[in-house]
Amino acid sequence: MEFGGRPVRPEMTWQAQVANAPPWLKPYLRVPDDASPPLLMTPVHPEATGSHGPKAIKWVESELGIKPRWWQKLAIVRQLEHRKDKSLCFEGITESATRRSGKSVRLRSMALWRLDVGPTLFGEPQLAIHTGKDLMIVREILRHAWHWAEGRGWNVIRALGRESIENGEHRWLARSTDSVYGYDTTLGYVDEGWAVDPETVSEGMEPAILERISPQIVLTSTAHTKATSLMRTHITDAMTVNSELLMLWSTPDGTHSGDPKTWREASSHWTPARLRLIQGKYEKALRGEIDPELDDPDPMRGFESQYLNRWQLRRGAGGVLPGWDDLVTERVPPAPEALGIASDMSGSWFSFGAYGDGFVGPVDRLRTGDGMAASVARVAQVAAGGIPVAVAQKGMAGVLIRDLEDAGVYVIPTSLDDLVQASADFADAVETGMITHGAMQELDAAVLASRWRKIGDRRALDVRGPDVSMLEAVILARLIAVGSTAPMPAIY
Repeated sequence: MEFGGRPVRPEMTWQAQVANAPPWLKPYLRVPDDASPPLLMTPVHPEATGSHGPKAIKWVESELGIKPRWWQKLAIVRQLEHRKDKSLCFEGITESATRRSGKSVRLRSMALWRLDVGPTLFGEPQLAIHTGKDLMIVREILRHAWHWAEGRGWNVIRALGRESIENGEHRWLARSTDSVYGYDTTLGYVDEGWAVDPETVSEGMEPAILERISPQIVLTSTAHTKATSLMRTHITDAMTVNSELLMLWSTPDGTHSGDPKTWREASSHWTPARLRLIQGKYEKALRGEIDPELDDPDPMRGFESQYLNRWQLRRGAGGVLPGWDDLVTERVPPAPEALGIASDMSGSWFSFGAYGDGFVGPVDRLRTGDGMAASVARVAQVAAGGIPVAVAQKGMAGVLIRDLEDAGVYVIPTSLDDLVQASADFADAVETGMITHGAMQELDAAVLASRWRKIGDRRALDVRGPDVSMLEAVILARLIAVGSTAPMPAIY
């Protein structure tokens, strides 16, 4: 199966989810007659032992008087998967469904639940920052909660541009996309994300959740042919590696846009009224009538985006190295001239990469839970003979430096300035065809998930989001092989 021109990993299909579901999730995988399962869904987090979702659903029903639809219950249970210590597993959630599915009700319910239950459950002040395509859309979601919040004795501020709902020190704020900076965010919402610049999340929201307890950023949107790279990047990343929770309702490539079966498969919630709505929209598109609501000069493309939720995931979308796919080679990897080690943001993995004679590739992925000694021994084995090893000094991999040196490994600690320079040099080398690589999943996935981060007036590989540690590792390896002035050890 393919979606958006990209092959779908078998483990993301609904059949695989049902077959491999843990007992606490199974009740929520029974699809009722008025619903359809997601086309793609990220597997259960490997550290998940349960979910706060069932209790959250009961809270929504009893406190808000809302009976969630089946897909909303499933999304709540998946979003609130927790570890043994009750901390949330996923920091990033990307969900995408067709128009008028009930996304706003779900967002509002979870924001109010977090303000009411979150302080006790997570043990710190709760701050939900809600932004989106425009402030009026965000305001509308808050507006429907004003009466309920005031009935609970919470404070409601309605002033345009300062809208908020406050439960004491715990707040839910509506903000424009350029006003999400400088907060200690525990819950970030991006609504109608198709029209939001990626910097709103990468530069505004992601830094704001650092050091918070169980923070989450939720991106939600229906597809749009004029979409920025934000949603397309996050969907592509999640399809390639389990970087975040993806829940996507759509149809596979090749399905007929005019088939009511296709319409139903793409719809998370289904009613006779929805059938009539989509039938009317499809007939209008067939006649070539432009629907102002869809904002697309091609009526059929607009219909497919809004009512089939078909995203355009163009080749190379999601990565900062658009020429990467053109540099694949079948040559036998040469002996490494330099090695690099980097860690994912959570510190769960060490990525071990190599550079030699213009070729870059992964060496190994080392799980930190297997013990530091095992990782050090593996690096020492490959680096035998004095091959230099670059390690990011302030990154999570920095804890290895002393043990590696004690094991006789020639370590070159690298700084943020080194990463800035290495990123620029590596991008130039890819653009000019000075790099080759094998088609290796660990590295290809990191390239696909990569993004730039602004550092002053320059840019560097952003290592704070999806796991790009294998790309960082080979970037650093190339830096010390090609551009390092550090003295090489004598080899006898």
